[in-house]
Amino acid sequence: MLPRCLPLLLLTALLCLSACGDDGGGGAASPTTTRTASAVPTPTATAVPSSTATAAPSPSPTIQPSPPATATPTASPTATPRLPTSAEVLAPGPYGVGVTTLTLVDRSRATMPNGTYAGTAARVLVTEVWYPAAPLPGAGLAAQRDAALLADGAPYPLVLYSHGYSDTRLSGGPLASHLASHGYLVAAVDFPLSNIGAPGGPTINDVPEQPRDVSFVLDQLLAPQSRFAAVADPDRIALTGLSLGGLTTFLAAYHPDLGDPRVRAAAPVAGLACYFTPAYFAASHLPLLILHGDRDALVPFDANARFAYANANPPKTLVTVHHGSHTGFSAAGAALPGDNPDDFGCAFLLQAFENSPPDIDAVLRRLGGVANGLDIAACEDPCTAPIPLPASVSSPRQLEIANLAVFPFFESVLRDDRAMRRFLDEGLAAENAELAVESQQ
Repeated sequence: MLPRCLPLLLLTALLCLSACGDDGGGGAASPTTTRTASAVPTPTATAVPSSTATAAPSPSPTIQPSPPATATPTASPTATPRLPTSAEVLAPGPYGVGVTTLTLVDRSRATMPNGTYAGTAARVLVTEVWYPAAPLPGAGLAAQRDAALLADGAPYPLVLYSHGYSDTRLSGGPLASHLASHGYLVAAVDFPLSNIGAPGGPTINDVPEQPRDVSFVLDQLLAPQSRFAAVADPDRIALTGLSLGGLTTFLAAYHPDLGDPRVRAAAPVAGLACYFTPAYFAASHLPLLILHGDRDALVPFDANARFAYANANPPKTLVTVHHGSHTGFSAAGAALPGDNPDDFGCAFLLQAFENSPPDIDAVLRRLGGVANGLDIAACEDPCTAPIPLPASVSSPRQLEIANLAVFPFFESVLRDDRAMRRFLDEGLAAENAELAVESQQ
């Protein structure tokens, strides 16, 4: 049995990483393709009505104009694109990375009471934005606070990252920095009541409001007064998120009432998805990539990733991390000792739920329940296996895998990059022994 102090240790590690971590660091069936490497696994929405937004007191990054980029000849649409390597996919892009913090306030919606917290009439959304900047020699993917926003290559695709339960917006930093270096704008928000510093303690009971938070942040970034409006492409928007943020991604992308019609692709990572029946996805063919570890103790693989992949319409891709954990996809996982960070993730989650039980039935009712295709019948309890859990892939490797899967998926959808689609279908599993890829296109 784990000592009762372990959840506190995890909480401390998460707080340190969240508050002190660096800025840099998701009809008829189509034919199914499954690719698995033979080598042994390596352990290693509708817009919100009238609202106001205010900027954080940090300096605003200026837009740095650049000469138009020289067009690169593209291959014939019928030619077979070259197959990129994993090293090429992981390499930083041509841009430096800037980062800034915004405080956005939605006065049209309230924040619900939570434990000792009485609630408030507005929703305060602290938002981190990573963006292309001029490269600095030797900086790599290290984000530069309030660096000048580079206009060369704009308009840029826009990605919204959603954090998990008891996490923060900064958990998306490693993926966000990688995307920004390749010419993306990436925003991540601290959801008012599910982040680790939430008043009254983190809760999942406010999840039905989080898709609206996503749409509100998109509205503000694209509004004429936004410093990012001139460089953001409103026709190339994608969502990603981890764990409870994966659930938020599924809701903001596919929910019949809360789904944002501007979204062009969704990539939930270790997302809670056991509620989503075939009826939930029936009206949508939005491109989907699911990334999940098959040793996920908190959000079991079969009941969530496998279930959602089976029920969603094509085009869809499932990337399985053999021996992958849940907590390993979080930046906090790298700070945890032991062979499987889910040992700590489970201890923390079970104690948190004991102290503040989630009201899943109420959450599902607010989301429309069975009438909207959501049903709890397929769900499994978290963390039922004895501790210590079997060894898992290391957290740094799982963060790298997120870049290997999510970046080429967004490139293939948002930039119609056929070479990156080929990498997902042919190169990803072939070069990375712990991965398997299934797809229906």
